Order: sequence, then structure tokens, then C-alpha cells
Amino acid sequence: MATLSVSTMWGAQGRYPDLGDMVDGVRDAGGARIEINYMPTREQLEQLLARPDLVVSSVHNFCPRPTDARGNRIPDPSLVAEDADERRHAIALTRATMDLAARLDADAIVVHAGELVVLPDDERRLDAMYRHGLASTDEFATLRETIVAARRRIVGPALDHLLLSLADLVPYAEQIGVRLGIESRQDYRDIPALEDCAAIFDRFTSPLLGYWHDTGHAQRQANLGYTPHEEWLKQLGRRLVAMHLHDCEGLRDHLIPGRGRVDFRMVVSYLRPDTVPACEFDYYYDVADIREGLAYLRAAGFERGDAGA
Repeated sequence: MATLSVSTMWGAQGRYPDLGDMVDGVRDAGGARIEINYMPTREQLEQLLARPDLVVSSVHNFCPRPTDARGNRIPDPSLVAEDADERRHAIALTRATMDLAARLDADAIVVHAGELVVLPDDERRLDAMYRHGLASTDEFATLRETIVAARRRIVGPALDHLLLSLADLVPYAEQIGVRLGIESRQDYRDIPALEDCAAIFDRFTSPLLGYWHDTGHAQRQANLGYTPHEEWLKQLGRRLVAMHLHDCEGLRDHLIPGRGRVDFRMVVSYLRPDTVPACEFDYYYDVADIREGLAYLRAAGFERGDAGA
């Protein structure tokens, strides 16, 4: 059973002037491994990689983030883009992330499959209604179903483009031995919704491609009434590569476990011996909070060899 890791989401947003010092912070909190997410700048990444005692569990696509010739951030290209040149750029950056993971002996990379623009004004309105306690109203349910129907009308071409991208990436994953995990997203509109996953995983049966379960994202979608949290794991548990572990209260996620509504006892029952358990805690927590979160997850069974048995 893999040990818990802590994402650089916690350390890369100003907590550590030298990101290499995050290794000490994680160790002080009782951890040993780090997930390198997409936030570190190239300078921060170099700082982290300079630590000889760095142990990496996983890497978040894209890492490093794309920049222009002057080093300024540019928008991420998409694996579901209609434009073939943009997709080729996204594939190349994903391959580079996979190469980094292989060099660091990481277990897997997490992949954001793609974003969709559906009904942004209606989505913001749905969130506002939830925050104002109107989630049980007929108006809320009708608005949510309007968003669901609109997404279904436009998702087909994006899924087709994703399958084209994966047709390149999955053989490369098999070649270098790095697993790809397609992550459940915070927003229902983005790929994958649970209903998209059969098209993806029926097409690609390789054990190097699987599902990355994000507990906060799944809970956020469940809170809005889209997909019950456990349904993701019931349907995709056999393809589970990794988990992002954090709590969620209402629409606010990346909380310390035990401070929200995620049922971690349920989640841990789906843990497999080769599942990567990576913690995505927000930047404002201190070392004592991280220690509390790791202890909570260990008590739930996330580092026991019999978890999920």
C-alpha cells in the first residue's frame, strides 16, 4: 500500500520562498512524499528537484506549465481542442510531464482531460442559489437539468478529440511505464462527467490508463445534485489509478479531511494496493493542519495494507 503524499498546491503559492524547503515541511507534518502539481514555476521546480531527499509520488499535467519565450505563462492547450495544432501542443506537453514522472520514478500523472463552455451564466446562478440555501427548490432542479441537457448537446466532438489525443498518449505511457489518471473535475461541464467515462475506458483497456478520483471535486458535484459521490467509485473503481484527498463543505474544497462532508471511510473502501493517495490541501494551512489531515487519513485506513479488503 502506497504512503500518503502532499501536493505542491500547499507549498508553491508563496509559503516557501525556496520550494525545496517544502520537503522539510511535509516531513515535519509526518509525511514523506510529494506530488508535484501544475503550480510551480520553472524556478520553483528546479528548487524542488535540487533536493536529494525528494520522494515524488506523482506529477500533475502540465508540469512545468507552458510559457512564452520570455517565461510568461500562456494559456494551457487542450487535449480536446478542435484545432489540431493546439491538440498536438497539449500532447507534447503531456509527454514532457510523463518524461518528468519517469525520471523521478513517480507512479503516475494526473490528467485534466478538457474543459467545456456550456452555460456559464446559468452555472454561476446555480452556484449562487446553492449558497443561498435554494438547492431543494424546483427552480434549482430545473436549472441544473438545463445545464445537463446543454452539455450533452455539445460534448460529442470534444470526446472524439480526447480519444484522438489518448490514441497518442496511451502507447507512450506503455512505452515508458507511467500511468495516466483522468481526473474527476470540480465542474460538471468539464470532461469527464461520469457518463463520458464508458466511451473513454471501453476504448482504451490498457492498465496504463485509468481513473483519478478527486474527493473534493466529486463531493462538490454531489452537493449540487449532479452525480452522487460514491457512484464514481462504484463504476470506475476497477480502473482506479490514484486519489486526490481533500474535504469539501458546500462548494468550498481543498479542506483538511474531517472539516467537511466527504465520507472518507467510504472512499478508502475502494482503495487498491497500487492506488496513489495524494493530498491536495490549500495554501493557507500551516504545518499543524497538514499533520492533522495526514493523521485523519491514516486513521481512516489510507496507509493500511488491508484498506479496501
